[in-house]
Amino acid sequence: MEKYDSFSYLSNEQLILTLKQAEEIGLHQEFIQILINEIKKRNLSIES
Repeated sequence: MEKYDSFSYLSNEQLILTLKQAEEIGLHQEFIQILINEIKKRNLSIES
């Protein structure tokens, strides 16, 4: 399985939705942190 270190291929909306879903189902913290880093890089707000 290919390892992704970035979620730059996701749209802004998809990125935030993916983070919320990852937190809801309790995915690994490393995965969640990569999502958060991408959100910060784009200067997006996590709040809906």
